[in-house]
Amino acid sequence: MALIQAFNRRSNANTVLAKALSGKSIDPSVKDKVAEYHRKSGQLSRQLERLFRPDLPKSLSAILLKEDRQALASEVDRLGDPIRGELVYRRQALACVSCHAIGNVGPKIGPNLVAVGTAADTTYVVEAILEPNKAIAQHYENKLITLADGTVLMGSIIYQSDKEVIIRDSSLGGKERKALMAEVRKIKPMPSLMPAGLADQLKTRSEFIDLAKFVSVLGKPGPYANDESPVVRKWMVSSSEANAPDENESWRSVYSLVNGILPNAEMGEKEMSFARGFVEVQAAGSVRLKINELNGLRLWVDGKEIKDPSSTLNLPSGTRAFTFSIDRAKRKSEGLRIELVPTGESAAKVQPKGGS
Repeated sequence: MALIQAFNRRSNANTVLAKALSGKSIDPSVKDKVAEYHRKSGQLSRQLERLFRPDLPKSLSAILLKEDRQALASEVDRLGDPIRGELVYRRQALACVSCHAIGNVGPKIGPNLVAVGTAADTTYVVEAILEPNKAIAQHYENKLITLADGTVLMGSIIYQSDKEVIIRDSSLGGKERKALMAEVRKIKPMPSLMPAGLADQLKTRSEFIDLAKFVSVLGKPGPYANDESPVVRKWMVSSSEANAPDENESWRSVYSLVNGILPNAEMGEKEMSFARGFVEVQAAGSVRLKINELNGLRLWVDGKEIKDPSSTLNLPSGTRAFTFSIDRAKRKSEGLRIELVPTGESAAKVQPKGGS
């Protein structure tokens, strides 16, 4: 990916690379990796996108685009399963969670989907997945900025003045990049960061129906309503044989489901795993953890083990690290859900950290 990113950083380099690769045979595994990078960042030119498009026996997108949108939306409403759809949404190959936040958790590359179901009807959701360039949300328009030295920046502009421009760079996970307007040679509109053909990454038509259903109910009353309760939704997970992994362990970032549960499937293949969440204590005080199941759990707060995870915790202000060891062989639940609840007359104010 470093080579592709290097070409993306220079003006017209995409065209040079596309010409060099034209007519060449590209290994399918390379196509898959580059196509995944494009789904996460939307950074490839149309020429390169066509060259690195995975070899598929048929295009589900093409089939669905031929269908009547109203009829397809009606099928989503009637037959879609949001539970299955959320699992499709979280699938790494689709890269949905690499671009969209739900609430205060996740990247800010694309629009926040926390209440999309209340703001748009199902037909709009279906069209947004199938034809992302048809209606791009305001403030998320993709721009290509060419600088005087030939360097290029791509992403959505989050601030622009006479002196500077700041973009959210999709190739860097939404990291902000700044350029002086005096150095800007050209700002050019680009296609949506969400690539067309997303449905081609799905296994079946039913998966599309379920995915669209999940997105269409986000924010509506019920199990997918916007829930701002202090539930830990962003986790770092690791598998380790140690009592508690240290900072040198290999941690990876994962998110809870909309219902707040960190699924067992996200914790790794080993039965023993660790999950760490960070909580900002805005006002010191006592809290209790509302835990979906205590069996098989151990807890450390800022590296100090808490013998009884269900006991009252007196938390000083600042950022606190909650680390759980999870022995899934001793648990019956399908994951871990942690909510922080102030006790009695406690003045504690806590907010689990989200972000990307």
